[in-house]
Amino acid sequence: MARREGIISNTLTEIRNLWTLISIFKPQIYELGENGVMTEGSNWVEHRYAIESSLERNSPQLWQDVRSALQNACESFVARYGNSKGVEINVKPENGRRLRITLFTTRGEVPRFVVVSFDPKVNEISWVNDDTGAIKISADQNGAFLADENGKHVTPDELSRQILEPFLFGKP
Repeated sequence: MARREGIISNTLTEIRNLWTLISIFKPQIYELGENGVMTEGSNWVEHRYAIESSLERNSPQLWQDVRSALQNACESFVARYGNSKGVEINVKPENGRRLRITLFTTRGEVPRFVVVSFDPKVNEISWVNDDTGAIKISADQNGAFLADENGKHVTPDELSRQILEPFLFGKP
């Protein structure tokens, strides 16, 4: 019985020590905002400002990640399917916020293209070809991310597939 009481006493002491450590470092759990920290006492205005600041800082990098995913997918398509389908692809940045992807065939057909654009004013990436579409760039406590119409996170590679698959392979 004394042994059991000793184990319980030691366990309670360990829990108290752990709780002390948690309370010391608790403010670091709320990382967010312009300087990377949002403390527990922050209100909704501070929270909103932190998210907006995160969007402003991180959405250009997210756009660069989408551009890279699009370019990588086009390079892979040409390497794997270019000869068999008789196509070439030209990926041309038109400015820092727009990418034009043109598909040429060796059969002399009219070239097809898709234009993908980033609008930092509304935090959106849109595309125009046979179909048009757009996806919002959102933010939360962990940073910026692409979000579909249901709020589900979408990776840059998943977005490149959504944009390019119908363009490169035709609609299912």
